[in-house]
Amino acid sequence: MGINTEIISPCGLYCGVCAIYTAHQKNDLKSKKLALAVYKKRANLEASANLSVDDIKCNGCRSNNIFQYCQACKIRDCANKKGYEGCYSCKEFPCRHIEAFPIPAAKELIKNTIPLWGEIGTEKWVQTQEEKYTCNGCGIKMFRGATRCSSCRNKL
Repeated sequence: MGINTEIISPCGLYCGVCAIYTAHQKNDLKSKKLALAVYKKRANLEASANLSVDDIKCNGCRSNNIFQYCQACKIRDCANKKGYEGCYSCKEFPCRHIEAFPIPAAKELIKNTIPLWGEIGTEKWVQTQEEKYTCNGCGIKMFRGATRCSSCRNKL
């Protein structure tokens, strides 16, 4: 399996199923608007009020084109400084950076995902993330947080 390392975020929030990443890759205006609304609501950050549809762009956490909030991610910076692929390598996990993550549901996902990643390895972990966010009804890949398939409306 050829893994795109640019979409493997060290925190365990796999970019391949991120709403921002997915909307940008598809260049889908409807998805960008939805991602913008969801991010503004869930991030609850002061600066999110200034976000626009044009800001919904990202090629993955380890790329040169990163969503503006991810650019300042302390988790990403810490892992990069330590030379870690992921937080699963760090003895301090879960650390103060993870505890301070601004989106509560994502923070819980990080805490659950990192141990699994460390246990099964990167290739298998990426495969599990792809499978987890693929509709059982029609096979369309969904973004993290979706509750229904955007194609067949199957409940996920």
